[in-house]
Amino acid sequence: MARNKGAAPPQVWKGIPSRGDRLDHNLLIAQRFCLALGMQSPPVRRLTIKKTDTQIHHDVLEELKWDSRVDETEVGVQVAGGVVTLTGTVTSWAKRVAAQEAARRVIGVLDVANDTKVKVPGGLTRSDTEIAQAVRQALAAARVTPAVRVVEDHLRTEPV
Repeated sequence: MARNKGAAPPQVWKGIPSRGDRLDHNLLIAQRFCLALGMQSPPVRRLTIKKTDTQIHHDVLEELKWDSRVDETEVGVQVAGGVVTLTGTVTSWAKRVAAQEAARRVIGVLDVANDTKVKVPGGLTRSDTEIAQAVRQALAAARVTPAVRVVEDHLRTEPV
């Protein structure tokens, strides 16, 4: 049989499913058979892929580069025992969630700890002390609540 130069090689295996496809097909047939008989379906065995922490680290960084919602330079990645920890500061909550989703997409990742901080550009940042002082001043200015004093382990309201 003469072959044309530049023509694609004949498809010898065309129509024959791969081993993985055959296993999926056989599992589907077994599940349907069990359902037809009113039995529980057989347990599904999933293929687990073991990756080193270095491989997972590399794959998570590549996934962050691929995801257009996240700037990979804003997010730090650490991996220990298959658990990915994301660190850094991003400019929106959506970017924080996108980074977490990107890390979860990587095969071999067992869990993701998202320790990234969200800092809105141009946003005002106030400490807890400043917020508490502002609340006290607002309440004092509005005179909404009377002053409260503790007298002999009891709360007593007294006008100021």
